[in-house]
Amino acid sequence: MPTLADPSTLAALAAARRLLDRARDDAVTLRGDVGALADATDWHARATDGYRAGVSSLSDSLARLERLIDAADADLAAAASTLSRAPDGAASLALSGWW
Repeated sequence: MPTLADPSTLAALAAARRLLDRARDDAVTLRGDVGALADATDWHARATDGYRAGVSSLSDSLARLERLIDAADADLAAAASTLSRAPDGAASLALSGWW
């Protein structure tokens, strides 16, 4: 029976961290694209309150997504570190509750 410190568990944590890294990169790229779109939009269209509020809200949401991804990654890194140091069956995971 696999234990918490089993190599497959650690490999799964590493794979999850790689996925989070890609998601973070995508969120950063998308937030940059939103900013570039706002910069390239006609000044008259940008003057509308709705446009500015929408772009600002989207940018804020993407920044929040980046923070949540970073928190999840930190939890996974801590779990992997704990599990790799613990003797079989002695590890317990305490996640920060970023969700």
